[in-house]
Amino acid sequence: MSRILVGSNFSGFKNRIINGDFSMWQRGESFAFTAGFGGYTTDRIFTSASAGSGADISVSKTAIDNKNAVRITIDTAVASLASTYHVQGFRYMFEGSHLYDLATDGKSITLSFWFNSNVVGTYSVSLKNWTDTATNVQSYVTTFDYASANTPQKIEVTIPLDAVWYPSLVNDAAVGFVLNIGYLNQADLSTTTLNSWIGGNFYTYTSATNWGAAVGNFIEIAELQLEEGNTATQFEHIPTDIQLLRCKRYYEKYFQIFEMDYVGAAGDFRNGHLTFSVKKRAIPSVSFLNTGYSNASGIYASDISQTSLNIASTASAAGRVSLVTDVVLEAEL
Repeated sequence: MSRILVGSNFSGFKNRIINGDFSMWQRGESFAFTAGFGGYTTDRIFTSASAGSGADISVSKTAIDNKNAVRITIDTAVASLASTYHVQGFRYMFEGSHLYDLATDGKSITLSFWFNSNVVGTYSVSLKNWTDTATNVQSYVTTFDYASANTPQKIEVTIPLDAVWYPSLVNDAAVGFVLNIGYLNQADLSTTTLNSWIGGNFYTYTSATNWGAAVGNFIEIAELQLEEGNTATQFEHIPTDIQLLRCKRYYEKYFQIFEMDYVGAAGDFRNGHLTFSVKKRAIPSVSFLNTGYSNASGIYASDISQTSLNIASTASAAGRVSLVTDVVLEAEL
């Protein structure tokens, strides 16, 4: 007997953005970054502010009309947007394989999301390919007008695809394209050319509203979706268990999951094996947090693959050795 899922708009991964509902926050639900620093916040969303911008920012989990949302707040106002000084806004990076099927002339994609801010004005959306070949760098910058402060507004942006946009796109797990919403720069990383693919690294409109000009200003988004076609359809809700597994492909944390307790001689090197819950996008970087051990000189990872690793410690002296630690795996783009 087969069963059909009804009463749901889960339609099979039409949304190319993982965690577009912002339901996954494996790293925590609030973050603070001083100028020159940044990082991933809700899963798959990155933000930062360059040192030259002078901006300190914080990120938090919020809600827009009962929808999970992510908010960036200005803690120290932007001092400069000259040169390459910038505030990232919201950044999402696509693997090449996640957009490769769209590499055909005549197709289009539509980005949709809910937007909220205390600053009215013109905001940028950009899509840029990721390549080391300067002649292949292509950027598409467009804008939307936000009309009423502190009032959620549905944004829909359609981007045409042609032969210009995908010459370097590879069907693999490396970075293919980067999407930015609310990026701020008024010089080298901005353009006055809108609504067309152009050569160069551009992330924003030169005359976009500087929402980072005052402490307390914020931008906020919910239900971020990118899909094939020229029409925004109903937001696709992915079951949370599936969403979590998709996010763990990039980042996973085991809380005090690994423990060794054995009797050995001084210098004995004891191994334990950890198999990941899901295969990672790439071989992950490994870090240990909240480590506690007795009669041991350290903790080590070896034989790291996309699916597992070995963890070991060296006995300081003959006798029992105990080890417990959090394990953090990072395979982000």
